[in-house]
Amino acid sequence: MVVSSGDIRSMSDSGLVGVLDPRMLKVGPFAYPDATRNLYLSALRRFDRRFSQLDKATVFLRERRPAR
Repeated sequence: MVVSSGDIRSMSDSGLVGVLDPRMLKVGPFAYPDATRNLYLSALRRFDRRFSQLDKATVFLRERRPAR
């Protein structure tokens, strides 16, 4: 899961954070119990977009890059 937001360190910052923890998936042999997963996901709620594919996250970053 990759999430993005306009609020990283301050209101004017923007960027992308990657969450590469397979325990955050709902299913699978290593999945967190629902209560634990929900606790961690609550920290990510401020991020307004979620991507599960690297190419979509890359497009997001390219579109936000300032023109040179």
